[in-house]
Amino acid sequence: MLAVCFPIHALGLRERSTTTEGQTGSRVGKASTAALRRALLHPSFWALLVTFTIHSTLATVIVFHIMPLLHERGFSELTITFAYSLIGPAQVGSRIALLATRRYFSMETIGIITVSALPLSLALLLVLPQIEIAPCLMLVLYGTANGLVTILRGTAIPDLIGSEGYGSINGTITLVARIGAALAPIAVALAWDKFGSYGPVVWGLFALAVIAAVSYGVAIYAAEGGKP
Repeated sequence: MLAVCFPIHALGLRERSTTTEGQTGSRVGKASTAALRRALLHPSFWALLVTFTIHSTLATVIVFHIMPLLHERGFSELTITFAYSLIGPAQVGSRIALLATRRYFSMETIGIITVSALPLSLALLLVLPQIEIAPCLMLVLYGTANGLVTILRGTAIPDLIGSEGYGSINGTITLVARIGAALAPIAVALAWDKFGSYGPVVWGLFALAVIAAVSYGVAIYAAEGGKP
C-alpha cells in the first residue's frame, strides 16, 4: 500500500482550495443522501439487501464451521484440509471463467448462476455421501459462489437500482451484511450447542440460501418496473 497506492495518490491528487472542496463535498453528500432515500423506496434495494446479507452471513459461517462440521461427518483431517484448500482456486477460477464467457451471458444470468451455487453447495452438504470427493465438490461450489458474488455486488446495484448514489447505497447494504457476517459464527455455535450436532443447523443454512436466491430473482423482477 505504501509503495504503490500512496505514491499514486500523492502524485495524482491536485491541490484544491478549501472553499471549493467544501462546496463540492456538500453537493456530493446531498446528492448521495437523496439517491439513498430514493433507493430505500425501491423493492430491488431491499431484495439485494437480503441477498447480500444472507450470502455474507453464510460465507462467514462456512469459513469458521465447515472444518468441525466435516469432522463431525467422519471425514479425515487430510480430506477436510484438502477440500478447504480448494475454496481459493475455485474463487479465482470462477472469475477467470466469467472473463472468458462474459460476452455470451447477461449479468442477470450470471447473477442467477451465482446465487444458485450457494444453495446447491449446501444441498450437497445435506446429502453428503461418505466418499472423499464429496466435500471437495461442495467447497468448489461454495468457492464459485463466493468468487462471483464479489463481482455481482459491484454490478447489481447500478444494473437493478441505478448508478446515482452508488457509494451510499452499496455502503448501506455492505454495513448490514457485515453485521450479519460478524454475528453468524457465534449464532451457529450456539445453535450447534443447543442441538448437539450440525444437522438442524445445515437445514437452516440451506433455507437461508434459498431465500437469498429467491430475493435476487425478486430484485430482477422489481427492476423491470423502472429505476428510481
